Amino acid sequence: MSTDMLNPNSMSDDHKQRTEKLKQALVTPLDTERTVVRLWRLDEAEIIADFFNQDDKARLQYFGWPTHKKNGDDYDANYIRDVIFDHFENTDEQTNRVSIHVFTKDESKIIGALEFWIDSEGRNRLGPYISPSYRNQGIAAEVYTTLRELCEQLSLPITVAEIEKDNAASMALFKKFNFVAVGEGLSTVNEVEYRTPVIKFERQPS
Repeated sequence: MSTDMLNPNSMSDDHKQRTEKLKQALVTPLDTERTVVRLWRLDEAEIIADFFNQDDKARLQYFGWPTHKKNGDDYDANYIRDVIFDHFENTDEQTNRVSIHVFTKDESKIIGALEFWIDSEGRNRLGPYISPSYRNQGIAAEVYTTLRELCEQLSLPITVAEIEKDNAASMALFKKFNFVAVGEGLSTVNEVEYRTPVIKFERQPS
């Protein structure tokens, strides 16, 4: 996750207006051939928790989901809602981030997630994630192509993407859209810089 996204000093009214524009557009879900892409709802806390609990990479490497459990192997339902609300609602509000989830067509299960934010240089960034068991099926292409079209219509072109180092399919997908790898992702925690498990891609002029 980019330091730019977590630094309140990098925010501006323009950033907030841009992310709010995307949030408003996503009030209407995006339908692809096999998925539904939309914002989360608080009454779906258990579904969201299932996704992060079962997918260690999404939880630990991408979204920073809590690594401990409560009441043995299961989260308490109220605790789940509190954590979901804090992570997705409050953090989104503080950082002008938009958290988007990818559902199966019947919306019974989450199979991926995306984060959209604006960095300190004013660039629209995307962090896409599809669960490993749903990769290499063209689902990421469906999702990204649909979201990309929406962002272009809103004058919010995605110019930077952060792709996991071991996700060759997503790297190839973004290269098709004129993105090139420019280096490893970096983040800072307690003033200590470390490399994140992603490769940063930047979109080149057509």
